[in-house]
Amino acid sequence: MYAFSLKTEAARQLKDVSGVKVYEAPASMISLILNPAPAPEGELNPFSFRDVRFALQFAVNRQFIAQEIYKGLAEPMLVQVGFFDFDYLTVYDQVKELDITYDPEFARELVTTAMTGAGAALQDGTWYYNDRPIQLKFIIRVEDERREVGNLIKGALEKLGFQAIPLYHNFATAIQNVYGSDPQLFQWHLYTEGWGRGSAERYDYGTINSMAAPWLGNMPGWQ
Repeated sequence: MYAFSLKTEAARQLKDVSGVKVYEAPASMISLILNPAPAPEGELNPFSFRDVRFALQFAVNRQFIAQEIYKGLAEPMLVQVGFFDFDYLTVYDQVKELDITYDPEFARELVTTAMTGAGAALQDGTWYYNDRPIQLKFIIRVEDERREVGNLIKGALEKLGFQAIPLYHNFATAIQNVYGSDPQLFQWHLYTEGWGRGSAERYDYGTINSMAAPWLGNMPGWQ
């Protein structure tokens, strides 16, 4: 039998119950989806630049999220598969070459180069474009640990010089705004996604095609 994951606190409590054995297995995952759509004329979407998107790989403290927010019952992931997946070896060399670690200073360097190259200016720690502060609409789910994860990422974005506007939504509202709207309407810039995981597969072709290829239609906006 393959069951959905327990809530973090419930799993912690069961670990100390006599006669109960808790099995740890990949059961769900969270990810951060970014809106890469080009902004209207006169405006600037930082996530339309690859280097800004890539900078978030180094700005998010995955280890803190796994150990502190999920109380040690989660594992960091760098790409669409984790070390617990059979086909992690397929991408291992490429992931190792990227050398992704928590490095906010390097993230800031990537952002600074990209933003200044696009004509933005950093004023009092905030990025401005055409004399207006750049604001990011950040949809944060509220039903689980993603509220805390979202708040952590919001702080990381502000350290990079962006004004992050948190929009705390439940499932229905978040899904409608993110997957049901044209990304160029900019109802959102970031979203704390969540996904259920099924049984183990030799090659996880579903996730990579959904998250990184256009032919399934599952790119931002799902249109």
